[in-house]
Amino acid sequence: MEWFGCCSANKVNPQGNTAATNTRTFPVMKKTDSQQLVGVGIVFDAGESGRGPTDDGLRVSGLTPNGSAEESKPIRIHDRLASVDGTDVRSWSARDISPVIMGPPGTTVTLGFFSGQSGEYY
Repeated sequence: MEWFGCCSANKVNPQGNTAATNTRTFPVMKKTDSQQLVGVGIVFDAGESGRGPTDDGLRVSGLTPNGSAEESKPIRIHDRLASVDGTDVRSWSARDISPVIMGPPGTTVTLGFFSGQSGEYY
């Protein structure tokens, strides 16, 4: 099993509008080194294939305490990453997803998930 710790901060759409896309937008956490890439505070289970435990998308396996993903509240363990900035990433590997989630401090990313409990997209 491969564990993918992609995100210690995050990125968001420029308008900050999550209602129109039905996804969550996250601010990037600040780091002292402005050249360093940061994420959103999510640890993903990439499974054996790198595409999730059942090859249908990376699953949330942990949230960084006080990270922007944890503070967003709706993201839960076992939720599946579905999109990044409006692009369907369910068939992407962890190696392909990491560069589109990670970014310089202050940048934003919009993430879409499927709920592990309700099966709904958010």
